[in-house]
Amino acid sequence: PMIRRLWPCLLLALGAACARAPRSAPLDPLRVEAWRTEIATLVMDSVYRRGTPVRVAIVAAPIDTGCVTPSAALPCPSLERRWGVEDLWFAGRDSAAARGARNDLLARAGRTRPLVIDPSDTVLLVEPVDVPPVGAPRDQWIAFRDATGGAVGALQFSPVGFDPSARHAVVIVAWSCGATCGHHLGVALNRPTAMDRWTLGEMLLMGSAQGPGARDAPGLSDVERTPR
Repeated sequence: PMIRRLWPCLLLALGAACARAPRSAPLDPLRVEAWRTEIATLVMDSVYRRGTPVRVAIVAAPIDTGCVTPSAALPCPSLERRWGVEDLWFAGRDSAAARGARNDLLARAGRTRPLVIDPSDTVLLVEPVDVPPVGAPRDQWIAFRDATGGAVGALQFSPVGFDPSARHAVVIVAWSCGATCGHHLGVALNRPTAMDRWTLGEMLLMGSAQGPGARDAPGLSDVERTPR
């Protein structure tokens, strides 16, 4: 009897909670693709080129989600651990937005189309097979630079994860630039209002081919953080 009396109250409470919960509309796919291009250009120009006219190769295909371990007996870490977003280092004051961006990033992994970006005298689009693999000898990198007109390295991006408001985002960047040069970088991005363009937030250098303390991108410190 008591349960029967409480049941209508419980339904009313749940209904009120659902009515108060904000519902975000799905992001427009065309707008998402435009944002990917905007963000890739921003990261390339602000982090890797720093206003210089150096030539950079862009791998249009997203970063591969496959996992390779030194031994088949070793378990493969989760994608969120491999991409360095497990601990929400980019949360700042809004952990809910960071969690939403991370979940969207992981949901888009493996099902994102190639990046659309216009080539120019200093930006060259290449395929993943055109970039020497990790551990490739120096002569392969010399051949890469010859084939790309002197590109200093190659950038490849993960899908971009957006929070439901589309005001916070996170992307993983792979930079390849030589036999002992390269890293993975996590980049958080923000825009104060829906009318603003994306700006860089916190950045985290997650691994370098040169080991801890390496600085293989122009002006990039080991961990670079800027206020959200």
